[in-house]
Amino acid sequence: MIRLVLTLGLSLLAASAASAEEACHYGSDADALTEALSKAGSCRAAYALLSKCAWGSSADNQFSDIVVKACAGAFLNTLSPAGKGNYAAESELCDYEHQRQEGTMYLSQAALCRAEVALRFAGDPRLADRPLPAASFDCAKARTPLEKTICADPKLGRADVMLSRVYRQAMQSLTPDEQRALNADERKWMAKVAADCRLTDAAASAHARDCAREAFERRFTAIDGCEGDGDVAKCANAPD
Repeated sequence: MIRLVLTLGLSLLAASAASAEEACHYGSDADALTEALSKAGSCRAAYALLSKCAWGSSADNQFSDIVVKACAGAFLNTLSPAGKGNYAAESELCDYEHQRQEGTMYLSQAALCRAEVALRFAGDPRLADRPLPAASFDCAKARTPLEKTICADPKLGRADVMLSRVYRQAMQSLTPDEQRALNADERKWMAKVAADCRLTDAAASAHARDCAREAFERRFTAIDGCEGDGDVAKCANAPD
């Protein structure tokens, strides 16, 4: 499963923190793990423990909540209302990424993602000064009907941001040939969305916007589920 994308630096930081701890020895003892997370002593230590001891199931929601509380306690009360909103929006993307996927492991991935976001903001609370972008590109340079529609609809813009993050994460694990294939497929897919949803230079209807958002959500869900498959383009286009 392709993780929400935070940054490579964050992943390395978390891995480094985790490696400094002993191997997880709590097994299936939820009470013991809960107590250990609560007594970890710091945001980073709690996150490192969660990274090693996550169950890969919906139980990780309760474990993640402990980590989020430990991390958010270091910055949340210092944020402005707008900053708190920006943090919440970033955290909500974790659930948005996985909302169409079935299976408890995806609930786990969303939970771990929320813990990662809290860790990242605790490390640099200034991140809360940066609202989510309206789109994955500069809306001042929007030219095509699809680009203009994305920038005019906040929900579609959020779907575009999510697709861009999942897409970039997928590209990191591909060979140059596989990257070129996925790039080509992405261009074809975008053209198809514009045609299927009947996006023109005129203002898009609510139906057209909903059509495009549905397509974007299906697309990032499909790519997100293709981790480990070199031919991501073919995997993402496979029938459900």
